[in-house]
Amino acid sequence: MLVFSPVSQDESVTDNYTTLLTNDYIDLPAHRGQITGLKYINNRLLVHTEDTTFILQPNPQSINTDQSTIYIASANFLGTPEQELYQTDLGYGGLQEKMAQVSSKHGYVWVDANRGEIFNYTGKIDTLSREGLMYYFKNKLPIDSTVRVGYDPFYERLLVTSKER
Repeated sequence: MLVFSPVSQDESVTDNYTTLLTNDYIDLPAHRGQITGLKYINNRLLVHTEDTTFILQPNPQSINTDQSTIYIASANFLGTPEQELYQTDLGYGGLQEKMAQVSSKHGYVWVDANRGEIFNYTGKIDTLSREGLMYYFKNKLPIDSTVRVGYDPFYERLLVTSKER
């Protein structure tokens, strides 16, 4: 379950972040595991669970036409249904550990250690582990390992470490 509070205004006397209204939540499918991370990028909210990642689009929503862009407002902050990144029976694209994700100028990267995959989000999803190293990551990111991800801005490289538990 993902719960959200009303919008807080600068002029507000009360702290709206502590106010939770009755219907201000969305239920994610429980069979995908616990929520393990949240990331807001390019007006998209990525909600990681142990087995998959959901993409939510907070309001406002827009429709591009040949003349201009039309914005549609909704009373609910997360009024649109969630979209699962990849719809599979067993799950795909999940995040098992909070430290297995990093943001850089090249995008947002996370590791699905259960499946030996590394993903990059830049507005679209790229599977980095499929770029010539698929079998390496499948073997080096076993399910029973601790994975950490970092970014080195000096050499512009992604650092992925794995340690068996």
